[in-house]
Amino acid sequence: MIAWTGIPVSVGIARTKTLAKLANRVAKKSTKADGVVDLSNRQDLIDTALNRVEVGDVWGVGRRYAERLAGYGIRTAHDLSIRGEQWARYEFGIVLARTVSELRGKPVFTLEDQPAPRQSCTCSRSFGLSTPDIEAVAAAISEYAQTAAERLRGEGMVAGHIQVFAYTNRFRKDAIQGVLAASSPLSPPTADTVQIVRTALKLTRVTKNYPPGCEWSKAGVLLTDLCRVDHVEQDLFTRVDSYKSEMLMTAIDHVNARYGRRCVGFGLSAEQADWRMRREKLSPAWTTRWTDIPTVKV
Repeated sequence: MIAWTGIPVSVGIARTKTLAKLANRVAKKSTKADGVVDLSNRQDLIDTALNRVEVGDVWGVGRRYAERLAGYGIRTAHDLSIRGEQWARYEFGIVLARTVSELRGKPVFTLEDQPAPRQSCTCSRSFGLSTPDIEAVAAAISEYAQTAAERLRGEGMVAGHIQVFAYTNRFRKDAIQGVLAASSPLSPPTADTVQIVRTALKLTRVTKNYPPGCEWSKAGVLLTDLCRVDHVEQDLFTRVDSYKSEMLMTAIDHVNARYGRRCVGFGLSAEQADWRMRREKLSPAWTTRWTDIPTVKV
């Protein structure tokens, strides 16, 4: 990896997650390790690594605990490991006691094969310029709804509830303050951009729970009640052509993946709209966009 990209890579191997993270830290710092430290078998190597790492750098300890531990003369990971779990539980609580167990080679934290399922999906942005135009807010919410729907489909999930919101700038004392907030169920649960955008626009335009004269500075969409697409409970009273919807969404996602984000979208969006975020100081995407790679002339 280093030879191909110049990006350093380090690997830590051990019987517990805390020791593996500690081994990874040693691998980054050690010139002799060549990027790999294996603490899975030899206790002498574990003791050496524990002595080389400051207690504040141990996963699960942190600066505040490190300051308190220093009062007990504990300055390295090894100092902490020899104190024992009972002492750590009595003086600091169960969290540090678990860390001590892990440092002593007793697994406490299980490995997560899969990330926890997402509970909600939010897409929100601050506007480049505040706007009093509710149609501009609707345009922004339309685009954010499309982004949120794409994220759901990418993870094989659907949403059963949608909320739209917009805020004024609370730091402007001279401006009228207000909040636009509305929500609606999605029945049946869906990741169909058409359904989500249609509901989001209806909520934005119909809701009037704010005083007149508001200048909006931020808006967003929140999708909740998420579940896997294969776990959806069908609604006997709502007819939805799921096959056509899936084929359309798949085609749109493929086109956008090939030709660029939002190459195909659903109305209202404008590249030069005032509500778009200002990105004059956006960092170049050197590792993911060909056009941003620096050109060197010699």
